[in-house]
Amino acid sequence: MSNEEYMDGISAVTESVQVAISELETTSIAFRNAWMKTPQDLHKAAEASSKAMKCFDHLIDKILHGRNKQIAKQQYAGSQLQIALNKPCGSIVSNVTSEQQQKLLDSGPGNGILPLVGVPVEFEALLVKLQYRHEQAGNFRIDNTRHIFLVNIDKKDRTPDSIIELDVIEFCTHCREVAKLLY
Repeated sequence: MSNEEYMDGISAVTESVQVAISELETTSIAFRNAWMKTPQDLHKAAEASSKAMKCFDHLIDKILHGRNKQIAKQQYAGSQLQIALNKPCGSIVSNVTSEQQQKLLDSGPGNGILPLVGVPVEFEALLVKLQYRHEQAGNFRIDNTRHIFLVNIDKKDRTPDSIIELDVIEFCTHCREVAKLLY
């Protein structure tokens, strides 16, 4: 790809999304490896976690911005992008209490589980919900080799809304599919 193509804005955004997806995959693997190492490398795990959250934020921003651009151009309804964003990714337990959210934290790092059986959540809804996550109120677990991320979500008024669970690599796969359709 030439420099001129990167400067058109569309290619630059697409490239930044692809880079963020790859970085999120890499940081998830680095996190998992640091956590499972004997003895645990908590410094590397924390560093990877911090990088991963920046990638999540970047991907959420760019994907929702791309969706909003298509909505503004009246090109979203019935589009391939809408179809891709309507696919399930992760699980959600809605109408949770602050006690249930606190229990996610109190279970200790690496022991995150949903308080009830979750229901599938559409990728678009997952992205929107993740915008309202508690910054320091997530947890995770490692299922075999899978890095499962759980996060408390609040309503706009900061009252408890839900808890979401997602497989980080599955999230990246969805992002990669959606990224092809953004611009």
